Formats: sequence, structure tokens, C-alpha cells
Amino acid sequence: MRILIVSNIKQSGYGESTRPYFLGVNFNRTGHRVLHVCDRAGSENGTRFIKYNPEVSGGLLFRATQFISLFLQTHLFRPDIVYVHQLNNWNWVRLSRALPKAVRVYDAHTSVLLEHTMFGSTEEGLAVTRERERNALTEPDHVITVSKETESFFTSTFALDAKRISVVKNATNITPLTSVPDSTNAERFVCCSVLPQDGFQSNKMALDMLLDIASEMERVDPSIIFEVVGGGKKPEPKSRNVQYLGFVDDFKGAIVRADLCLVTYPEEAVCGGVRNKVCDFMALGKPILSTPEGMRGFDDCNQEEEFVLANTAKEFVKSVIDLKQNAAKRKLIAVNALRASHNYQWSVRAGEVLATFEHLLNRNEQ
Repeated sequence: MRILIVSNIKQSGYGESTRPYFLGVNFNRTGHRVLHVCDRAGSENGTRFIKYNPEVSGGLLFRATQFISLFLQTHLFRPDIVYVHQLNNWNWVRLSRALPKAVRVYDAHTSVLLEHTMFGSTEEGLAVTRERERNALTEPDHVITVSKETESFFTSTFALDAKRISVVKNATNITPLTSVPDSTNAERFVCCSVLPQDGFQSNKMALDMLLDIASEMERVDPSIIFEVVGGGKKPEPKSRNVQYLGFVDDFKGAIVRADLCLVTYPEEAVCGGVRNKVCDFMALGKPILSTPEGMRGFDDCNQEEEFVLANTAKEFVKSVIDLKQNAAKRKLIAVNALRASHNYQWSVRAGEVLATFEHLLNRNEQ
């Protein structure tokens, strides 16, 4: 199968580029040919059999040259499937004359309309977003999204036929550990969150909630430390128990050293990428304390078995104290999460997407 992927790429290889990148790698590993077109080359540039197209910018002659190059590459590639990730790329694909006709699959990941509604966009802005998302959901041959909740939102809001949409969850590229690691923190209890401050509103909301939790916790137990992994500009914390680690080279090491991983996305912080970090926590054998929004899409995991839920800052404080004092409960949650992580691998998700591609191609041949 020849698969053309259209997506964004970030320099760090995380965020919105994670899903299409690792799916593409696994498509290739299972013998399929992949051409990956994106707006700029990131740290993944050079991966075998995956080509990246530079950002189309500059003068008219440069843009014309880039268009011709892209036209030739994609048409000579002769894709069976064009897999498009996220709304901004679908809008480009539907207008672009550089891409050949083929079966088209749109991976929405999450709903931009729902995000903008929660973030307080204007009525005029919401109307534009609604129309753009309607086009993206009704024009392709098939739609993929990340959770049953988002699937339900699409089918009810846009009257989308349930047969034309399927759920493919997120995953991790981290191979699950063979056992839950022991804590190495003797005099302090470390809670770790991954919250890059890249301008995305959901991440800002989550960090604000974390800082509120830390502030309340300092008055209760100052030995509990909150470490924040992720780059970007961070606000001044309200308490001395918050440590910003920034972008870390040893991501797995930073997570493994923690006693507890927190996912502090409030209800209005609808988001997608954070679920990748939940998958990372699970594969590294860490107990997880999260809001319901943070665990959206993990419907095959159970509260108090693979994770613990909390809604407010006060509930988080109470649960952190409880888990600090109950090592056996932390261990059980971590063991169950580690076991579940074997199903949250990108190789598993790639198999699910490929099955959808094959079904669509077989249907077209009939």
C-alpha cells in the first residue's frame, strides 16, 4: 500500500506531529510505502523512506518551484491513500492542486469547534470554524478521531454517519518496562506533570490548575514537590514547591524518578496531545492522578484500577496525600497501568488504521 501523509511537524517531534509521525514509521515497518508531506522538517528528518517537504514560503518563483516539486513527488508516488491529520491540513489538501486523486482519510484527532467553543471564541469565529470542520468531516471517504466522546460530538453536531467514522486512540513509542520501578525519593514525594507552554490554551489551563494544587499543598505538606516538564515561558509559581525542569533530554528518566504523575486538565481544557503523555506514564509504570478530561479516550481503563480521578484542586491535594501514605495502592495502580500500556503502542494503532485503509480500498474495488 502507498500512503501519503499530510501533517505538521514540530522541531521536538512532539505535540501535533506525534500521531502522524509514529503511524507513518509503523506503516513503513510493516512493508508499506510512505511519503510524508509536512510544513517543515523536524528532528525526525532523515528517517528512512519518509520524505519531508520544506515549508512553502518566499517569493513567487520559489513557491512555484516548490509546487512543481510537490506535484511531481506526489503524482509519481501514486498513493492509494491520502491520510490527512488535523483541520488546518485538510483545508490545504481540499484546495491544493498538487495532490493526486486517491482515497482520502481525515484524522481530526479532536474537534476544533469544541476547542474554540470552550476557549470562548466569537460567534463569527465559531461560524467559520463550524463550516471548515463540517467540510473536513463530510468530504473525505472516512474520518478518524481519538475518543468515543469526540466521535459522539461529531455525529450529533454534524449529523455524520456513524459508519464513516472510527476511533483510533493515542499511544506511546516507549516500550513498556518489565516491572514497576521502585521510588528513589527518600525525603520528598515528587509529583510530575508534562505541560509545555507553547501557546496552546489547554496546556495553560492545566498549568494554572497545577499551580493552584501546589499552593494548597504547600500549606498541608511542604515535602511534596511538583516538577513540570516541558519548554516555553512559565508563570511565577504561587508556592516554593514547584520546580520547572523545562525541556529534558532524558524524558523517561524524569518521569521514572517521580512518585506520582499528575494530569491536571480541567473540563474546559479540551485537548488531544496530552493523552500521549498519559500513555508514556503508563508504559513507564507510574501511578496516574488525573481529571476526567485528562483521561478522556481511555475508556478501557478503570478508575481506582489503572488511574485515580480528581476534579478540583482540593480533591487533588486529598488524593496526593492519600497516595503518598498508601504505597501499596500506588504500586497496584502502577502495575495495572503498566499492563494496560501494552495496548497503547503505536504499532497497535497503526494496525487499526491500516485495517481501515484496507477496508476502504476493498470497498472501492467492488
